[in-house]
Amino acid sequence: MKRIFNQVVIAFLASAALASAQQPILRLSTTTVAATVGQGSNAPNQSVLAYNIGTGTLSVAATSTASWVQIALTPAAACAASPSGCYPIVLSFSTSSLAAGTYSALIEVTDPGAVDAPQSIAVSLTVAAVPSTLTFYAPPAGQAPTTTFYTQGPASTQASTATGGTWLSVQLETTTGATFVPYQVTASSKNISAPGTYTGSIVVSGSDAAADNHSIAVTFNVTTSPIAQLSIPALNIALGANQQQSIPITIGNIGQGSLTVSGATAATTTGSGWLTAVLASGGGSVTVTLNTASLTAGVYTGSVTISTNAVNNAALTVPVSLLVTQQTGPQISIGGVVDGASYGATLAQGDIGAAFGLGLSSATVSAPSVPLPTTLSGTQILVNGAEAPLYFTSTGQINFQVPYEIPPGVATVQVVNNDVPGNTVSMTVAARAPRIPLISGIAPVIVNYADNSIPVVTNPALSIPSHPAALGDTLIIYAFGLGQTNPIAADGVGASSSPLMEINPPVSVMLGGGFSPTVEVTPLFTGLVPGLVGLYQINFTIPQNAPTGNSIPLTVNVPGGGTNPVNIAIQ
Repeated sequence: MKRIFNQVVIAFLASAALASAQQPILRLSTTTVAATVGQGSNAPNQSVLAYNIGTGTLSVAATSTASWVQIALTPAAACAASPSGCYPIVLSFSTSSLAAGTYSALIEVTDPGAVDAPQSIAVSLTVAAVPSTLTFYAPPAGQAPTTTFYTQGPASTQASTATGGTWLSVQLETTTGATFVPYQVTASSKNISAPGTYTGSIVVSGSDAAADNHSIAVTFNVTTSPIAQLSIPALNIALGANQQQSIPITIGNIGQGSLTVSGATAATTTGSGWLTAVLASGGGSVTVTLNTASLTAGVYTGSVTISTNAVNNAALTVPVSLLVTQQTGPQISIGGVVDGASYGATLAQGDIGAAFGLGLSSATVSAPSVPLPTTLSGTQILVNGAEAPLYFTSTGQINFQVPYEIPPGVATVQVVNNDVPGNTVSMTVAARAPRIPLISGIAPVIVNYADNSIPVVTNPALSIPSHPAALGDTLIIYAFGLGQTNPIAADGVGASSSPLMEINPPVSVMLGGGFSPTVEVTPLFTGLVPGLVGLYQINFTIPQNAPTGNSIPLTVNVPGGGTNPVNIAIQ
């Protein structure tokens, strides 16, 4: 049972009877809504159903970041999703005054008495119209930027160029007979070697909507200058009281030459002091920070403008919408409690879990030793109301052990930061939910007993030696989520070495699959790693009849399921 590799595993972990949740648990039929509407019209209403998978009764409210979305809450109606019925959240759209383009909004659905609240609904809106002008930027020889416009029914299109040759084309994107028909316009510089400004046009005709039938003037700027592109075109954020969130926006160059970012400024149209933008050293990104410390509940708007030497610099403005809710304290993201190995949604009794969110802790701290503490830098995490052992805390992430006493089913998770409790979210617990972690997302945490190497093709990106294993080698698989042991393990306490804490019923290791034969292997040992908390090891010897190759599938199977599949190399 190897020793040196434990240091790598420990570094990886650093990044009473309890009942199931007895309160309402909020669920939404969807968290995304999309609408397309012709310019000058209002989009038809849409509904999202809120329902309860817990006990008690929901009492939902909803708020929008955009004035063009209105919300109406209607009484519960019978539905298949919940015996207590579903609550329709009706979205109506005042879009007749909007210009052609794409828009986004965030709907925050709240219920102070429910688990998994608040939740957000992302709304995307396309206001369809045939534009009067289109402008493209590209470097010479090969780039082909595109854009899409919509007609209000089938139409005919004809593209032509006045200068620069046949660089302009238009193509129907779908033939489904949709009310709003998308057409993709492409400006290709493949056959243009000389920088310059080229012109063309697209004639739209035959649409039943008279407003569609006109000519589009197209300008194509083929340039050797930088062309800036932002990773995030707009921000719609919901935060609780006294919360802060920082979002990096990268500025890429899809043109030629050297892109220089000279500054970033933030401006607010409602409220003040809540929006800042800081240019990173080197100018490759801008960090946008939203801080609600001085704000009351409501909707706030602003923008971030990024200054560069790019030819399209006038387009580098990021609109920002902020919805401040009445939520207080640390906030775990909905769906933000996952297993620490593969970020799966189901955790096992005794598992290593990770909770993601905002304001979870006031400091970044790792547990100094075992037994693990239940408080780190004033931060606690409660599972079904009981304190869980902590490996690591930071403002955005907490790593914790799921207490072995949590029964399978739905459990609640809540963070308390310096005596201030946050929201409550749900997680799914199983007796066993085995997972094999990966090192830097590259290779499974499996070590060869003989030399502490990783049994994969040699990879210099790994932190320890790697090379294929050989038939007859003994390997140690490190895993999470294998559940309770014999003798019984205690929460937060390092596993004993005498007696060893083994898994019962036994597990099996499966090698092969897909295009290679499969071999099932009975491990030599399966149990907790002595001295550590929540980490298991499976020791097995590769049989002589095992498949060989550079990418042999491996899974660890337990009654009722198995691990995520990983690959190893066997000579």
